[in-house]
Amino acid sequence: MKHLLSNRKWRGGISSNAIVYNTIMDAYCKSNHIEEAEDLFAEMKAKGILPTAASYNILMDAYSRRMQPEIVEKLVLELESVGLMPNDKSYTCLISAYGRQKKMSDMAADAFLRMKKVGISPTSHCYTGLIHAYSVSGWHRKAYMAFDNMQKEGIKPSIENYTALLDAFRRAGDTQILTEIWKMMIREKINAHG
Repeated sequence: MKHLLSNRKWRGGISSNAIVYNTIMDAYCKSNHIEEAEDLFAEMKAKGILPTAASYNILMDAYSRRMQPEIVEKLVLELESVGLMPNDKSYTCLISAYGRQKKMSDMAADAFLRMKKVGISPTSHCYTGLIHAYSVSGWHRKAYMAFDNMQKEGIKPSIENYTALLDAFRRAGDTQILTEIWKMMIREKINAHG
C-alpha cells in the first residue's frame, strides 16, 4: 500500500515535518497498518527529519496493543540511543505491553520501577497498566497495593484504574473486596463520564 505522504495530490506543497509524519503514522497504527507506519518512520529518518519521542510512542503504543513487548522494549532502547528521553507515555506502553502477557507481570513491574528510577513520575495511565498486569497474572493483592500506592502518591484514581482493580478481584473470585471497591466508586462518584 502506498502511503499518503507519497501522494503528490494530497501533499499540495505541504512541507513534511515530524508533526505531519507523526499524525499519519498514528492514523496508520490506529487502523492496524503498523507496517505502513514503520515505513513512514524509516522514510522520515532517511529524509533527515528527526523523530520525536512522540514518533516512538506512536509505534510503541501500536506494538503494545499487539502484545509485542520485545519490540516496545527495542523502541525504548532506540529512543534512548538517539538522545531522546522516554517519557511517561513511553513507559506506559512498555508496562502495558508486558502486562498484557500472562507470565510477564514481573517485567511490567520492572519497567514501572525503571521509570521511577530515572525520575519519571507515574501517571494514572501507568498505574492502570501495572494494575492490569497484576490482574492478568492473578496477583490481585499486588494490584490492590499498586492502587493504594497510586493514591498515596496523590494521584486521583480514574475510572480505568478502578476498572482494572475490579477486574483483578473478579478474576480472583473475591466478591467481598469487589463489592468494597464498587462502594468506594459510588462514594467517590466515579463513573464513565468523569
